[in-house]
Amino acid sequence: MADKRREARESIKDSIDKWIEAADHHDSGVPDVITALTHFKAYVKDEIHSVVQQMDKRQTEMEAHIKEMKAKLK
Repeated sequence: MADKRREARESIKDSIDKWIEAADHHDSGVPDVITALTHFKAYVKDEIHSVVQQMDKRQTEMEAHIKEMKAKLK
């Protein structure tokens, strides 16, 4: 799990670095920066949505497991 988070963080960092580098190469104006930020926001939203779905699934599985364990203890 930690490896996946680390990879995701590095991926995002690499994306930011690439956008900054691209902006430096062609004398970026405000619209270019706004476009880059809009794309970045969409990318992060997609990544976070995926992680939240995984967390919800795991939480549901853990709650079911806890319920089973409590039933066995009775």
